[in-house]
Amino acid sequence: TFVDVVTPSCGGTSSTTRTWTATDACGNTSTCAATIEVIDTTPPVITCALQTSPVECPGMPEFVPPTATDGCDPSPVITFVDVVTPSCGGTSSTTRTWTATDACGNTSTCAATIEVVDTTPPTIVCPAYTSIECDDDTSPANTGSATATDNCAADAEIAITFTDVSTRMGNGCGQYNYQITRTWTATDPCGNVTNCVQVVTVEDTTPPVISCPANMMNLICNTDPIPDAETSFEFIGIGGTIGDNCSNLAEITVSYVDSPPNQSMLNFCAADPAERTLTRTYTVTDVCGNASTCNQTFIYQQSVLDPVITNVPADQTVDCAVNAFPQTHLFEFDIDCGLGANVSVSGPNTTGTTGCPGSSIQYTYTVTDICGRSASHTQTYTLKNEGPEFVCPVDICVIDCPVDTDMIQAQFDSYADLATVNVSCLGTPTITNNFSPNGFNLQNCNNGPVAVPNAVAWQIVTFTATDQCGRRGSCTALVVIQDTDGPVISSNPTDAIRLFNANTQASFEAWANDNIANFEAEDGCNDFTPNPINWSYSPATPNTTFVGPFATTIVRFTATDNCGNTTTVNATFRLKEEPSSAVTTISGMIHTEDDQMVDAVELTLNMNSANIESQMTEEDGAYEFIAELEQNYEVLPSRNGDVLNGVTTMDLILMGQHLLEIQTLDSPYKMIAADINRSGSITALDMIELRRLILLIDEEYSNNTSWRFVDADYIFPNPENPFASSFPEDRNINGLSQDEIADFIAVKIGDLNGSAEPVNLAATGDTRDREILYINVADQEMLAGKTYTVDFKASDFKNILGYQFTLEFDPNQLSFVNALEGQLPDFNMDNFGIRVNQGTITSSWNTNQEESLPDNAILFSIVFEASQDIQLGKAISITSSLTKAEAYTGELEVMNLGLLFDGTATNAPKFRLYQNTPNPFMAETVIGFTLPEAGPATLTIYDVTGQVITQITDNYTKGYQNVVIDGPTLPSVGLLYYQLQTETRTETKKMIKQ
Repeated sequence: TFVDVVTPSCGGTSSTTRTWTATDACGNTSTCAATIEVIDTTPPVITCALQTSPVECPGMPEFVPPTATDGCDPSPVITFVDVVTPSCGGTSSTTRTWTATDACGNTSTCAATIEVVDTTPPTIVCPAYTSIECDDDTSPANTGSATATDNCAADAEIAITFTDVSTRMGNGCGQYNYQITRTWTATDPCGNVTNCVQVVTVEDTTPPVISCPANMMNLICNTDPIPDAETSFEFIGIGGTIGDNCSNLAEITVSYVDSPPNQSMLNFCAADPAERTLTRTYTVTDVCGNASTCNQTFIYQQSVLDPVITNVPADQTVDCAVNAFPQTHLFEFDIDCGLGANVSVSGPNTTGTTGCPGSSIQYTYTVTDICGRSASHTQTYTLKNEGPEFVCPVDICVIDCPVDTDMIQAQFDSYADLATVNVSCLGTPTITNNFSPNGFNLQNCNNGPVAVPNAVAWQIVTFTATDQCGRRGSCTALVVIQDTDGPVISSNPTDAIRLFNANTQASFEAWANDNIANFEAEDGCNDFTPNPINWSYSPATPNTTFVGPFATTIVRFTATDNCGNTTTVNATFRLKEEPSSAVTTISGMIHTEDDQMVDAVELTLNMNSANIESQMTEEDGAYEFIAELEQNYEVLPSRNGDVLNGVTTMDLILMGQHLLEIQTLDSPYKMIAADINRSGSITALDMIELRRLILLIDEEYSNNTSWRFVDADYIFPNPENPFASSFPEDRNINGLSQDEIADFIAVKIGDLNGSAEPVNLAATGDTRDREILYINVADQEMLAGKTYTVDFKASDFKNILGYQFTLEFDPNQLSFVNALEGQLPDFNMDNFGIRVNQGTITSSWNTNQEESLPDNAILFSIVFEASQDIQLGKAISITSSLTKAEAYTGELEVMNLGLLFDGTATNAPKFRLYQNTPNPFMAETVIGFTLPEAGPATLTIYDVTGQVITQITDNYTKGYQNVVIDGPTLPSVGLLYYQLQTETRTETKKMIKQ
């Protein structure tokens, strides 16, 4: 058995003694004992809490207590000890060590440190910005010092310092006018820093202190006041004084102004000294521009002497009055005191007959000073000259037929204008001659006394020039009438197709003689050579070599007058074989949508893709081919050239309205005409290209021909979009079995209103009854070398959709500089076509909604430089020479376009023949002209030998006209001449056919 004796100890520890007793059966016992102690040698577990550190000054450390646990003692005792270490200013570092002790005396420790820190910079206050004079103290003692406080340190512990940055320069005003940027720095004991800035402005605002030199009196006139001063040292040297607070004398400038600017402007004539006093105002300026002024006066003596003439122009002998002119540059004189003086010249005073020998011309020169005192001299010119010398024109005066009395007189007058008269500056003499348009002597061409080729009449003319002195000069000249023109054929021969047989020659001769019998022709010189016109033809026999179905002969009919001059016209004689069942005809008409027949269309007949024949339509628009049966054919029409036929800005208006669906084009043919670039659609690009053509910037279509042709039997599947499917522009005939009719609709590209002339050589329409839209320009005198902006202004500009015109100016008088936009909408430089060297400006403008502008609103402006003195109204004009002058209303009516100068219409048409366009040309060319009044006119085309190629006579309306010339109808190539002749005027120009 055992017994435990437990003895408690510290905490939960104890000492247990166990005594065991052994007892036998007899009750005998023995004991032994053992002791076991339960001890505590393990210290408590202590854990320090996470502390908040650092703490900003002036705060104090606040520790979070630790926790402790023990395996035996449930409540260990916790104690602590603090160790404080001071730092900068009022800051420190505190370390707290905690100790946990259990009941058995076992201990554990932990420690934590909390810093009290100063990271806040001091608060600093700078002195205010200040301005001081350049000679003031710039130190803080004068400008103020900064103050500072801190969150931890005492004010006395804060260190305050400053640094300066100055803009001061080493010289000039910059050394007196500058800024000091002063940066103040406050530093607490912990090294925290804060700054502030003070700006000290140093200025020199004080002007120098000066006094002027003494005044001067009784000065002699004609001398500027001396001495003067231009430096500070000179100013002091002549008695002035200068002082400045900052600048030294070398830096101070001195200037002066005299009133009046010089002594010659004083009134030396006056008795009052005030009018003879010059005041000199000195200005003394320091280096910073501060200035002070003072006045010094100079009083001059009065002038009392008269002008003295020192040189005079000599008396002279001259040939004419124009050379007797004042020579003021030779008239010299002296004026007291350098006074201003006026030179006047009286005269001319003439004795004798003006301009004639022995007469004299006198000029009196007078010099008058400003005091009214004067001196004079008279110069005499004596005239001595010769009488007139008449020089006749070098060449014989040749007058070309055809002529009437007025034309003879006009041509002689042009010749007489070439005569010259040498005169002795007496002006234009009286010139007479004894010419009579009815006073000619007749001769038979080259068989007569006058050896001038083809002369039919002659007379000797005496010219006489009489000057104003009654003296005469004369010369004689030969005037002949020459017949170098062939007869004018006013009828055309007829072409013929005849069967080829045994009677071919007789048929050919009968046809040729019938043509001769029916010809009508006149000889312009018939009044002088009244002989009949002789007719002939060649060749004498027809061509019998067949090419395809025909044997073709070009027959030239020749009319010959008495002088051997000839005019020819051509006709075609065709032979065809006897008809048989193996041939038939392919024929048709070429006409517009409005059924107007079209000439000059080349029809090509291709058989099995090979060209076998071509024909050109005439005014009836018809063609006919003889073709073999059972063959495959293509009929292909074409016509190119005359790009602007029927094309105006009106078409741009119609195209724009179609694109915006304001008013769409009402036929597929007009839509084809609107496809300018042949893209298969109508777009703004077509408008751009069409405008460039109207302005003549471009001379042909970029990807199109002038005319297109549509098979007349073709029905458009969608007439509102002819481009939705391909439309036939030729006629294909497979296995020709009978007569075939192939008509075509001709479409003039760009012509959307059907205004094109389908027949060449047709006269343009009558425009006399149209209303006129005027553009107003202010007339002005333009001086050579000066630049002028000419404003083109609205005048009754109401409900206008567009306009076009040609502005002409003489490039020898005006030079184009620039074109400027005005108040027109949608208007820019693309609306002009400018040809500087030709002296023309084309213009085309349109808009989609009718436009109205107030009177005098600027439509556009053109800047010119005048090359000579001219009147603007005589230098520019609006014409139709390139782009026809017309305007278009909101109702699509066409108006004429004119130019007003200051509200007056001075732009009346003048007789003019324009250069053909294009030139050179192949297919077609247009010859334009302007007539001052309606009436007959004849356009004649010659080759270089003078042979008449073609002649067109018609009655034309007043204004601009044009005629289209078909190139293939002109047999000649190279240089040609064309002449426009009316009842009173004739003009000739050259052109080139390629």
